[in-house]
Amino acid sequence: MGCRDNRLKYNCGNQKQNARCTFYEGDLPEFSELEDCITIEETTEEIYETIQEVKYSIDLSELGTDCIDFSEYKKDKVLKVSEAFLAVENAFCDLKEIKQSSNRFDISKIDFKCLVDPCNNTIDTQEKLMQLIINAICELKNQS
Repeated sequence: MGCRDNRLKYNCGNQKQNARCTFYEGDLPEFSELEDCITIEETTEEIYETIQEVKYSIDLSELGTDCIDFSEYKKDKVLKVSEAFLAVENAFCDLKEIKQSSNRFDISKIDFKCLVDPCNNTIDTQEKLMQLIINAICELKNQS
């Protein structure tokens, strides 16, 4: 096809204009490091460098080899960041649900009978209860 056809970019005049000779007059993003008399060549290079950094920083190719299976969330060949976050969020929610429901009981419904905290602190967690039971067992063991 070559450089001469009916597309607009090839019909801007008789002479080709090099990107380093064409000034950019638009707005620049805040992250741009370009200043004064900016050319299209400079903006294009900066855009490509930024895209390369972004692509590198969101590379997820190493994911999916440990404990989270991303395959059910991956719609295409390449795992997207949003798909990875969805898989992690769902795994986190599953763990949270398991933690909240696993072997948890309402400690306020337990009759502690003779089991009391030596400092008269309220026994309001499973951890406190378990520690009191362990302490009581150790005291019994030391008495025998």
